[in-house]
Amino acid sequence: MLDSLDTFRRALWILLGSGLAALAIVFVSLIVSRLARTYAARRRARIEARYLPAVDALLIPATSPGAIESLRLAPSAHHDLIGSMLLRPLRVARGEVVGAIRAAAEALGHDRRWLAALTDHRWWVRADSARALGLIRSSDALEGLTRALADDSEEVRAAAVESLGLLGDVRAIPALLEGLASGSRQQRVRVVEALRSFGPAATPGLLGHAAAAPGDRRTVAGVLGQIGGADALPVLIGWMSDPDPAVRAASLEAAGTLGIDDRAHYFVLRALEDEALEVRAMAARALARSPRQGTSRYLEPRLDDAWDVAVQSALALRRLGREGIDVLERRAGGDGQASQLAGQVLWERGAMRGRVNESGA
Repeated sequence: MLDSLDTFRRALWILLGSGLAALAIVFVSLIVSRLARTYAARRRARIEARYLPAVDALLIPATSPGAIESLRLAPSAHHDLIGSMLLRPLRVARGEVVGAIRAAAEALGHDRRWLAALTDHRWWVRADSARALGLIRSSDALEGLTRALADDSEEVRAAAVESLGLLGDVRAIPALLEGLASGSRQQRVRVVEALRSFGPAATPGLLGHAAAAPGDRRTVAGVLGQIGGADALPVLIGWMSDPDPAVRAASLEAAGTLGIDDRAHYFVLRALEDEALEVRAMAARALARSPRQGTSRYLEPRLDDAWDVAVQSALALRRLGREGIDVLERRAGGDGQASQLAGQVLWERGAMRGRVNESGA
């Protein structure tokens, strides 16, 4: 019995000792890891301080040749850090600064390394490289970034879309448009944002995509309204008769954003009688930019329509100027929804004018 108890005590002491030793090892490891991170951070700060004057000089293009040469002399072990320092200003800089930093990146071979890294086995390296190529607007990156749109990693695909938008090369539009049909919801949003950067140059490609994929007409109409593709107005007029009310509404919204002309005016007026509430609302919104006198008489009856339509009609009347204001003032003296809406819109108009006068004073 005593022997068993002694054996148990010895085993317990061994177990406690092992546990304490393990805790000590973990504690020492944490201290060493923290010291290592602190040392690495301080070392990085020292190295950055060495090259910061040259990188800052690139922000003044006239001084960039000497700055590039000083960076070229840096040890190869510092090139990755210099590359990240070069990219930092490009997140906010535009114009000549981009060209100067791109020249520095090319002189140091960063662009070639980033291009090669688009096929790295680590997804985060591929994503960072794709973003870097977009930030420097590399003219050689179009093919590699286009291939990256089909990468297995969503992060890489997202970076490729963003960078293609920054490049602004119209040759990328067909590849980007494929994302409208095959990408995830998040990727479609990114593609739309990228296409905005192309402006009206994207209009032919967008219309071609809509012809091949009619199911994307609603999305395409929204993009056309955002990029100012006035050449698309005839097509948008045709889509105002689409069987899908969502497409009709999106087409009217886009046409209203672009500005309706005499051709579109008739179709927008006809849409005020559409059976779909959202279509009537977007037609009223579009008429706020009507070039014709007398538009207010078509909008006035819609003040008694469903609430969304009535609100858009009241706002459109306010934007039409004197003829619309006359309608609102007349209806404000009555009863019901139209009276309340007209009074509210007129009050907001007065409040806005008051704020403008105060700021001007």
